[in-house]
Amino acid sequence: MNKIRLTAILLILLSCCAEKPEFFTSSGGVKYKLLDFTAEENPIELGAYLSLYTSYFNSSDSLFYSSTIFKVNHLEYHYLNTADPGTFQEVLSELHLGDSAVIYIETENFFQNYLESDVPDFLEGDSVMTVRVRVVNTQSYSDHLAQIRAQKDWMEMKEFSIIKKFLEGSQMSFSQKEGGVHVAVIETDTVRGEQISFGDLIKLNYEGKFLEGKNVFYSTYRNLVPDEFSYGRQGQLIKGLEVALSGRKYGDSIEVVVPSNMAFGENGSAGGLVPGYTALHYGIRILLNN
Repeated sequence: MNKIRLTAILLILLSCCAEKPEFFTSSGGVKYKLLDFTAEENPIELGAYLSLYTSYFNSSDSLFYSSTIFKVNHLEYHYLNTADPGTFQEVLSELHLGDSAVIYIETENFFQNYLESDVPDFLEGDSVMTVRVRVVNTQSYSDHLAQIRAQKDWMEMKEFSIIKKFLEGSQMSFSQKEGGVHVAVIETDTVRGEQISFGDLIKLNYEGKFLEGKNVFYSTYRNLVPDEFSYGRQGQLIKGLEVALSGRKYGDSIEVVVPSNMAFGENGSAGGLVPGYTALHYGIRILLNN
């Protein structure tokens, strides 16, 4: 057991009954404390891929990101390729498999040196943020890729099973479109209905639900106003809804099943409202073109 780790463990044991736990400082000056640790010798080596539970807090101790919320399997994967003094990576390199720690680091340091990105507008670069981390696993590059592939295959098969079960149990007549999108026409106006065209400004009243669980994640009926879209313009609608609306008429009502590959993919929606590998169910009414 290295000297730093032995000292940290001894100090935690001595301070377990004290009012405040002891803090430690890496050789580069980053402050941290161990919340939980293992006495076994499983040091993290450079070049390893780490599976971590992470939570990020701003200087006011308000949570603004957590892997348990935004990641499908609640884990983040971090590649530890350096341990430069004074960086987040340096503290990671001092942890062992199974350790849990709270790391206090300057926001700009964390984003620029670790995430290699600019500091978001809602954070102050010269403030000190808090990162809570637990080391769940360490892997080689080849083992990491194998795990990701296996996990992806499992999630895809689970989603396929959910869609298949829904379609088989539905009373509606769905037809399959591009990319595995399924559409059932509930109502159409064969007399007055004019087909929507590329570039049309269309108004939709719709409700989006998770296919599994049926929980509503978005509804224009709740908002009391329909949404407007420029049909066919990139970025206006998810690909699955573009496919579902193709060839439809003003006044139509349809039910749509959208697999994740035609919606928000393996990473989910921005902000985490829709998780990755999540099939969606929409009920849509295309309002008449007045």
